[in-house]
Amino acid sequence: MKSILSVGMDVHKNSFSLCAYDGYTGEIVSESTFASDVKLVIKFIETLKSRYENDVEIKCGYEAGCLGYSLYKSLTARGVDCIILAPTTMQVSAKNKMVKNDRMDALNIAKNLASGSYKSVYVPDEEDVEIKEYIRMIHDFKKELKRVKQEICAFVLRHGYQYDGKSKWTIRYMNWIRELEMSEIQRETLNEYIAEMENLNDKINRFMNRIDEVTMKSILSVGMDVHKNSFSLCAYDGYTGEIVSESTFASDVKLVIKFIETLKSRYENDVEIKCGYEAGCLGYSLYKSLTARGVDCIILAPTTMQVSAKNKMVKNDRMDALNIAKNLASGSYKSVYVPDEEDVEIKEYIRMIHDFKKELKRVKQEICAFVLRHVVLRQEKGLIK
Repeated sequence: MKSILSVGMDVHKNSFSLCAYDGYTGEIVSESTFASDVKLVIKFIETLKSRYENDVEIKCGYEAGCLGYSLYKSLTARGVDCIILAPTTMQVSAKNKMVKNDRMDALNIAKNLASGSYKSVYVPDEEDVEIKEYIRMIHDFKKELKRVKQEICAFVLRHGYQYDGKSKWTIRYMNWIRELEMSEIQRETLNEYIAEMENLNDKINRFMNRIDEVTMKSILSVGMDVHKNSFSLCAYDGYTGEIVSESTFASDVKLVIKFIETLKSRYENDVEIKCGYEAGCLGYSLYKSLTARGVDCIILAPTTMQVSAKNKMVKNDRMDALNIAKNLASGSYKSVYVPDEEDVEIKEYIRMIHDFKKELKRVKQEICAFVLRHVVLRQEKGLIK
């Protein structure tokens, strides 16, 4: 039977701290800190293999963070079994909370790998990454457009002009801005802002057309805020920013399927629908029920999601579903890896072992307390000097 070692990696831009841990014996086999070079990680692993005469299985892992998927892809390309761990799903010991350093963080990651007390981040394929990066670029330009519009509004207000209409950025509003009486330098300043806004609008429209060329089909993101007794769903078009449909109903998978089928019929099946919900009380059960029915579903790691200021202020199921849908559309999230049945069985078995270890620790503590109580009692009675 092969030994199994878990290699926790605390990774940063300039340094890697590695810890090899045997989950069965509880032994720290090896530790090392070095420059952030994949070749040195491979050398560390090869040294471990030679120590065990290659009769060892090694699993590496690191927390989702600044390095993204790059280290994962570099290691898997070299045949290393690697996992990216979702930080919020990991157990953290009291000691690790008190003593924070790279060595302790690497050991904690290794212990989580060994015990199975984590959820993995799903690593998308190259095409998904390319589309996601392109969509992120579009959202960056939209933020820039919003900033320029705010600067135009602030500039106009500073100089004593107030628009009496209801809606801004309409044809009427733009005509009003262009007809304002200003000095030559003020008009030139305002025109530069307007030119920048129009340039950004043109770019965003060109990007949107390019996305349509690449994807062809419409893409809807269905955010699901799920609870034990109710589901709130929101279908969101990330390209137009439109909320296509919303619904709240009992926690029944059949109703989710009905919601999705209604969307498909509205688009005459020329639509791609991606569903997602936050990791929580339902675990993998809803994911497995939906994927078994052919639905593209993702479990999102909550800490990797962006949350709008409005969503922080107004917390309800509808807003939560919309926020999940927006994160799905923008790609500003990391997915929780869903293990297969064999992985789940092994993980549950390892958890059972750790539960028995905790129980053993508790019984030992009770024995010590029992003995101590009776020693004190006998001393009080004068039986022990």
